[in-house]
Amino acid sequence: PIICRFTRAGFEGRRSGGAIVVSSVERDGAAARAGVAAGDRIITADGQTAASLANPERSLARKPFPHRL
Repeated sequence: PIICRFTRAGFEGRRSGGAIVVSSVERDGAAARAGVAAGDRIITADGQTAASLANPERSLARKPFPHRL
């Protein structure tokens, strides 16, 4: 599987069935503070489907923050 590293948000995930499945979350990262947990499935980000994001790591690293998941 393709691993996606979201370093600014503090989590890693992989593409699966049109979603990004969170595989790990940094304990003190932004994702953890927002309640994201390993096993969560991100279906949409900022109104776009996760499957439509060609490079989700880059798309979600851009401002404005926070992103709506």
